[in-house]
Amino acid sequence: MTTDRKRSRFPRLRWAVRHPLDVLERSGFSPPTVAGILLFAASVVTWLTYTYFTHLS
Repeated sequence: MTTDRKRSRFPRLRWAVRHPLDVLERSGFSPPTVAGILLFAASVVTWLTYTYFTHLS
């Protein structure tokens, strides 16, 4: 067996990590739902950053 093990392992997972928006759309999420998910994720990161800098500074 001469194939490269790293190259052949988990090709779909590697693609999904590189293209998260395409994965959400392929899973049946509409563009407004994807926008809502991104907005929620951004607000959580913003809140965590604010909390970190206000309470731990």
